[in-house]
Amino acid sequence: MRILSLDPGTRNCGYAVFEESKLLCAGCIRTNPPVYAGLLERVSALCGEYTPEVAVVEGAFQRSRYANPHIEAVGIIKAVLEQRGVKRATYAPSTWKKLLLGNGRAKKQEVMRFLSERGYSAKNTHEADAVALALTYLGEVAGSG
Repeated sequence: MRILSLDPGTRNCGYAVFEESKLLCAGCIRTNPPVYAGLLERVSALCGEYTPEVAVVEGAFQRSRYANPHIEAVGIIKAVLEQRGVKRATYAPSTWKKLLLGNGRAKKQEVMRFLSERGYSAKNTHEADAVALALTYLGEVAGSG
């Protein structure tokens, strides 16, 4: 099963692609104005190149200065996935952190450390969150985590 995992943001969107439990690639989509068109184009390109069966997307969160751009990015990503017929799983930030790290309020550096201890390297926190989301899905749904 090929999995595309996305940590949504309109300017920085982390992504990771797994084949079963093997990480194929990870990175961060960085957009410049027009950010919405750029994100749409780049997520579409990822779907076209890797043809995922399922996408794991970090769900919207509230009470943050990042909430609106995050929600906007989630909408763009959902539209791309729907258009391409890709199944979608969504985890709220506190949910995947609780499932994977045992602490729903884990900080970005805790996620980075968790991944590093398991042999994954991430260049930034956006990429790290995308890898962590995929690992959460694999552990919860695919049973290989």
